[in-house]
Amino acid sequence: LSFPSSASISHAVNAMLKQCADSLQHSNTGETDGPIETVVTLTLCYASLSCDAKFEDAEELEQLLSICEAIMAAELSQVKGKSMRRDATQALRSIFHYAKWGSLSLIVPMMNEAARKQAGVADVGSGIIQQIYEKILTSANEAVDSTPVIALPPLFACTTSCGEYLVELEDAGSNETALLSSIKVISETLFAVLKEETASSTWMHMLSSMCNLLFSPKLLLHEYQKSYVDGDLDNMPVMKSFGKLIEMG
Repeated sequence: LSFPSSASISHAVNAMLKQCADSLQHSNTGETDGPIETVVTLTLCYASLSCDAKFEDAEELEQLLSICEAIMAAELSQVKGKSMRRDATQALRSIFHYAKWGSLSLIVPMMNEAARKQAGVADVGSGIIQQIYEKILTSANEAVDSTPVIALPPLFACTTSCGEYLVELEDAGSNETALLSSIKVISETLFAVLKEETASSTWMHMLSSMCNLLFSPKLLLHEYQKSYVDGDLDNMPVMKSFGKLIEMG
């Protein structure tokens, strides 16, 4: 017996990702027997992505958009006709949330890279990717309180990845203030996660990632030009985030 080649492993994880994408889309149309199948599919999806699984280059962005939508739509329903012990239900819930946000945290950077390769950042970001990221940010913000602590790090990572892309996307010459609205949601989500996280090493890493995003030169300049210069001090989420950090200190 010999260890399988790297090409064989790559083909295997790519096939598993494709199968998971198809299963998630079917489950969201009601073609599933219960929550266990959904959790297994999400877990395999996260496992394949962790092993660097990819879609074919020609259709990578479209496939990533599709699986992202499917993961966002996935819900943990009750087991039909059966009762589960409380500890089993809690374990199933924890695995579901970790696999869901873990998968999204890996897919978002892949979508960012695929968008840059296929078209300009501005061309793609102004459309469906930006809309999906805003949906992810809203979902993450609403899910913080109901997400098990073990699944908060991938939720945090997913939120910062979306924020980094939106900041990169923003045209400095635009009069739009949509970015600041998204940053407000991002800030609320990240601070809520920090409040729940108890591990000191993880907390410090999260704090560093949050500061790198919220206090980036481009974002500071954007807020200054769009809000501070016009006297709109109520629409300055970065400055308010800095105030929160001072209070925490």
